[in-house]
Amino acid sequence: MSTKNARNGSGSVERRGALWWARITAPNKPRERLPMAGSETWTRGQAKREAAKLAASYAAGRIVFDKKARKGAARTPMGALTVRPLGDKWTSGELVETYGNVNRLRVKGGAKIDAWCVAASKVRRHGTCVGSGA
Repeated sequence: MSTKNARNGSGSVERRGALWWARITAPNKPRERLPMAGSETWTRGQAKREAAKLAASYAAGRIVFDKKARKGAARTPMGALTVRPLGDKWTSGELVETYGNVNRLRVKGGAKIDAWCVAASKVRRHGTCVGSGA
């Protein structure tokens, strides 16, 4: 089933469980989604009218979202692990020490071979590692 897109700045709505949620946007601001309190008994039309009011308030700066990082999310792009540091932490056992036995996480069996391959790839960027099968 396709629905018409909301006109710019009017906010769109969707039902999630018992509440209506508004998805609002404004010029030069990120799109946000928020639950509408007391919306358990509203019709779609009522929810759309309230979403339009919320969108206008957001555009005017009367609604401000305090961004709080999700649990386990990287704080900054610089804090995100790339493949090489993740591999180093896995082969050294640091991931197991930090997170414990999550989803059967354990020190990799061929950790020494992997460490040699990573060290070799730092020296020469092309080719295959002995015993890797690649």
